[in-house]
Amino acid sequence: MVFSKLLYDNGFYDSMDIGEVKERENLLKSITAGMDSVGRNTYNSLNFFHDMDNANSYNGKPIYMTSTEARKDIKYYLQMAGMEHTEDEKAKFQLTINELFKNFRLGNGNQNTLFDQMKKSFADFATKNTDDKGLREYVLKQSEETFNRIGKYWSMLTA
Repeated sequence: MVFSKLLYDNGFYDSMDIGEVKERENLLKSITAGMDSVGRNTYNSLNFFHDMDNANSYNGKPIYMTSTEARKDIKYYLQMAGMEHTEDEKAKFQLTINELFKNFRLGNGNQNTLFDQMKKSFADFATKNTDDKGLREYVLKQSEETFNRIGKYWSMLTA
């Protein structure tokens, strides 16, 4: 519903007849249907980690952090968990993303370049414009699948 409204607000449906709009809306429904289970799985995973006693044990069994990568991920995860955004920061980010989608819709610029700008804008927002290269890479790594889906869905919507 939120994504559909964003598309509507940016004129995505303006040149479509009612049949085309319904077709795109049905496509969006099928695309987002699987996201409920993703949300539940993420929620369950977070509950699992939340229930751990200081990340040292779960169900009485010790958890060993053997991977440097895993330790870095936890460090960055905890760093991200402590970040909060002001309403102004959220509004600016939303405007930036809206403008990028508008450029996608109008065919302004190379779509790969626009998509890269979207990823950069997201990393800037999510990390509060940090210079910490590791944190930025972590954020982009964690969002890679989401950006892949956005690209796929955008291609489906504009086909």
